[in-house]
Amino acid sequence: MPIVVFSYDENKTEKTEYMISFPFFHVLTFNFLMLELRKKNWRDYIESNNPVAAALLSKMGYKETEKVQVKKEF
Repeated sequence: MPIVVFSYDENKTEKTEYMISFPFFHVLTFNFLMLELRKKNWRDYIESNNPVAAALLSKMGYKETEKVQVKKEF
């Protein structure tokens, strides 16, 4: 199952497909699931036993005032 992980520092809107085509020929449409870390709340993942969640924690959404707390919890 294809999954794309977006780790932008700001919120963006992305499509869930990638297309390759020419004006005269459609070559490929690739669909994927999307995980936008910035739109996830870090508090929902802090108790996780999953090492991937811990590694991605710093890219998840948090307020500027929570920055120190996120680093401590990590």
